[in-house]
Amino acid sequence: MGVYERDSDSGVWWVRYSDAAGKIHREKVGPKRLAQQVYAKRKTQIREGKFFADQLNRKRLTVRRLMRTSRRTQAG
Repeated sequence: MGVYERDSDSGVWWVRYSDAAGKIHREKVGPKRLAQQVYAKRKTQIREGKFFADQLNRKRLTVRRLMRTSRRTQAG
């Protein structure tokens, strides 16, 4: 568990950690320093019971996407 660079010299760092239930999570972060901070934050969230994996993968609803969906349902 921890911070790692998947492809050497890519400059893109990942974090890997397990939640309270033991499930392994991976996140692509970016710079090494930021990955270290994200890792520490996730471990703290898990320890405090404030980590919810479903919130990480939630896609933001944009007005553009909402309009496209609305047009499709009205046309169909």
